Amino acid sequence: MKVFQKTWFAWLLTALMIGAALCIGMSKRPASSAPAPDTPPVSGLDTGLSAQSYNKYILDAADVLSAQTERQIALYNANWDYRYNSVVAVATVRNVSSGTVEDFAWDQGIDMGLGEGDAILAIETQNGDWFVAPGDDFSTILTNRAVSELQDILSGDLDESTVLAFYEALNGIYIDNFGLGNAQTSHNEIQTAASVGRILGFLFWIVILIWILSVIDSSRYNTYRRRYYGVPNPPVIFRPILFWHGPHSNWYRRNWRPPTPPPPPPPPPNGSGGFGGSGNRGPRGGGTFGGRPSGGSRGGFGGSFRSGSSSRGGGFGGSSRGSFGGSRSGGFGGSSRGSFGGSRSGGFGGSSRGGGFGGRR
Repeated sequence: MKVFQKTWFAWLLTALMIGAALCIGMSKRPASSAPAPDTPPVSGLDTGLSAQSYNKYILDAADVLSAQTERQIALYNANWDYRYNSVVAVATVRNVSSGTVEDFAWDQGIDMGLGEGDAILAIETQNGDWFVAPGDDFSTILTNRAVSELQDILSGDLDESTVLAFYEALNGIYIDNFGLGNAQTSHNEIQTAASVGRILGFLFWIVILIWILSVIDSSRYNTYRRRYYGVPNPPVIFRPILFWHGPHSNWYRRNWRPPTPPPPPPPPPNGSGGFGGSGNRGPRGGGTFGGRPSGGSRGGFGGSFRSGSSSRGGGFGGSSRGSFGGSRSGGFGGSSRGSFGGSRSGGFGGSSRGGGFGGRR
């Protein structure tokens, strides 16, 4: 169609393709309510994580915690283990049978298989005693400010609301030190993959657009070449849509070749003339053969000889008829959960074993 050879149609198609590419890119953008890549949610827990396996870090012998509170504690630990490779267990007892609540805390931590990046909160309800026993790596986040905040929370009634407040404060301490840890890395990777996908999609449509414009340029150029090839000064200058198809480009010179010649005319039909054909039918008079009118002397030669008295001896005869014819395809800590309590130094408090802190309500 001639409309595809018009410059205005090519520019209109270009504008439509660019608009379509922008609309597709905008439709794939994340919703405005979603958090930006550099400002992910820092306080909320991922409720999609499975928390059932973290019930083993809860021992409620004093019957202080409700089932709902235990599920919330397990969810905290599921998130902390995913983000920082760390958990904080809790153990309650009415009365420690032997030793102190500090001994009870360390013993329960070992029995639960806690590691150096973990901790345990032990509560004795009868006397109102409590103790936090941290692993060596966990002790690095227990600054004076963090210990003071936790001590203020545990100085009240040792009920389930106090325990939940303790875990909520610990969540803030984790975030202040490590952000979202492994979850932050995963979040950034997802955002990066989404950005790369949008960029690749945009580049795909740009390539398609360039291909379409190149096809249009070739069609217009072929028409121009057929019309003006061999003309010294063409009255019209070819103006391509893509600037690299201009008159001084390799593309222009490479395609500036003689147009394809028209096909040769078909041969004449059978019997239109020639020796031995239908045109030589009928009487031979009026035809020519050997340069003379048909029916005249044929210009041959011959002879004969006879025996006898005739003097025509040595006769020779014959006839000579010459041939006739024509012819191209970070975690937090980094430790495994082994040998908890092997090194009990570095904690906070005045206990005899070091590494933890405790108090009495």
